[in-house]
This record gives sequence, C-alpha cells and structure tokens, in this order.
Amino acid sequence: MGGLAIESIRELRKKQFFWMNISIILASGILFYLMSYQVILSHIQLVAGCLLLLSGIMMLLSIRKNLHVFNWSRQLRDYERKQLGTEWKIETRLAGITNLVLGMLFFWQWSSIRIDSTYHADADFLTFYMLPLLAVLLVAANVGLVLRARKVDKSSQGTWKSYAGRNFFARIIFGILLAVFILFLALSAVVLFI
Repeated sequence: MGGLAIESIRELRKKQFFWMNISIILASGILFYLMSYQVILSHIQLVAGCLLLLSGIMMLLSIRKNLHVFNWSRQLRDYERKQLGTEWKIETRLAGITNLVLGMLFFWQWSSIRIDSTYHADADFLTFYMLPLLAVLLVAANVGLVLRARKVDKSSQGTWKSYAGRNFFARIIFGILLAVFILFLALSAVVLFI
C-alpha cells in the first residue's frame, strides 16, 4: 500500500474527508451570509476568480514543492504520488490548469461584463436554492472522493495508464451535468421567487 499501513491510510482519508467537508460548509456559509445582505454580483465573480487562480497556482506548484499546511496532507500526497506514479503529475497538472482557466474566465467576466447590481437573497431563496445546491455539492464531492480513494487504495503501483485523461473527461461530463442541475434550480428559483 505505498509504504503506509492500512490503518494509517484510513486515518489520513478520514482527515481528508473531514477537512474537505468543513471547507465546503464554511465557504458556503460565508456565501450564504453575504447573500443575506446586499452583495454586488461582480464582487462574487472577483472573489471566485481569485480563489480559483490561487488554487490553480498552488496545484501547479505542489508538483515540485511541498506546499501543505498539515503533515497528514503531505503524507497523503506522497502516498498517492507513489501509487499513481507519473499519472499523479498529469492529474495534478490538469486540475491546476483547469482551475487557472476557470479563474481567468471569472476575471474576464468580472472585467468585461460588469454586473454592478446588488443582490439580496431572502430566506426562501436560500432554503429552496442554496441548501439543495449545498447538499448536491457535498454528495458529489464525497462520492467522488470515495470512488477515487478506493481506486487509489486498492490498486497496485503502475496500473494507472491513461487514468488522468479518463478521469479528467469524466469530471468534465459530471461538471456539465451539475451545471445543468444548477441552471434548473436557478430557473426554478427565478420563476418561484421573482
């Protein structure tokens, strides 16, 4: 299992799940809080662009440098890097580039399509639109992480030929399906609350 005992890997995975869920819930909570007051939509685009660019840069830098705040995340990265071999670099590079492109798209939208109107979400909108969206995001993130963790943990080294490319396209397809679901929720919210 890549030099780590099975129990050690389970503990690292538990921490990974915990911190991923806490991060999603905290980010969503901050967004919900801001949306309950009047917020300028272009500011949300700017913040999202900054976060995606920063995330992309950190991913690309982590290929060569150890940029982990927690020791457990470094151990997990080293374990996955050993399990995946060269596919780990390809996967990390694709994820970093994707985040950079998305961040640039948010910046482009922020700078060229200024939406300076303020937005205020009422309790019904937050309940009907944002909470289901948060639930779908949490389920999708957890299912994706479980599937990936099982695949990485149960495989032997060197069995990962073209995994990164297949995984990348699967994520794109899932992202498109998630975008359609979000669009459906948004249109439903517009029809019901406006």
